[in-house]
Amino acid sequence: MASNITAGIRETTQVFEQDILRERIPRYIGRDGILTPYSQREALGQLWLKDMGGTHAEEVYVAHTMLTDEKMICILSYDHILLVEADDSKLERNIPLDSIESVEPSRSGVRLNYKKGSTEILPVKQETTSKWFSEIIERTMNQRIEENGKR
Repeated sequence: MASNITAGIRETTQVFEQDILRERIPRYIGRDGILTPYSQREALGQLWLKDMGGTHAEEVYVAHTMLTDEKMICILSYDHILLVEADDSKLERNIPLDSIESVEPSRSGVRLNYKKGSTEILPVKQETTSKWFSEIIERTMNQRIEENGKR
């Protein structure tokens, strides 16, 4: 009987020693830590943020969208808007949310109005995507204001 138990333990540990391949990208878990239904889109955005490495890899992912040329990804974290090359996850630009006064959708993309008076448009293909992404940025900025008490 003892040999049967020993054999069972040995066979069980051999199964766990094999390389295990992932079936899907790790689940996205938001700032609140609440588990939500699996979303491949959110999981992919979080993976891109983590793959960048450096200090941004530790930031909290919020949302992402492809820019018009489809060579750049615009990733919104809780602290920054990051423009990243799609093919190698190289950071091209880092826009702190604290530097933005307001956000609004436009026909050509997402308009960022900076506190210093300048504006910039993040070129987003579809108007509906531009509206959605603008709303997410605005919501994130408002959450930050509520938590930090300043604009």
